[in-house]
Amino acid sequence: MNKKHILFSIAIIMCLNINAQFILSIKNIKVSKINVPISKNYFREGDNDGPFVELYFVLKNNTDSVIILHPRKSEMIIQFQYKNRYGSQNGFSISFMENDSLIILPHQQYENSVGVNLLLGTLFLKSNNNDYRTDLIEILPTIKLFYKEKKIRIKSSEKLNVEVIDKEMIKSKVKNKH
Repeated sequence: MNKKHILFSIAIIMCLNINAQFILSIKNIKVSKINVPISKNYFREGDNDGPFVELYFVLKNNTDSVIILHPRKSEMIIQFQYKNRYGSQNGFSISFMENDSLIILPHQQYENSVGVNLLLGTLFLKSNNNDYRTDLIEILPTIKLFYKEKKIRIKSSEKLNVEVIDKEMIKSKVKNKH
């Protein structure tokens, strides 16, 4: 009985050690559709879907072993906190998820991105609000990315950069200059 406990403990420590050296980082967050002007005469599909967030992530293999991922059998979940409540969205990246397997060699990394309308389908999406600037000030620092598959579960450890890409704001700045 004692040997089983010792072997089980060693197995858990080995798994934790691999996951501690296999790192998921958010390299960049690009946010758009944070302030979409809507008029009664002009409406585009998706204008009421809330802000769009694209997370550029890096998977780093700091181990001496080859890590094999199975993206088609995995989930990428974007989790955030807003007004002391948690929200989450399943992220999807065609270029990542189309791989049956992804091999990350020792001391190598893999980069890709996942995007989602962050509040769409949650209780946080406001029906008559198209200005999410103040909401995102609270949400963005809490964003985490989770990668889950059968044997690997890892969450992002850091966020390095945030960019706001709001085409409507850029257009209005260009018009005001002329």
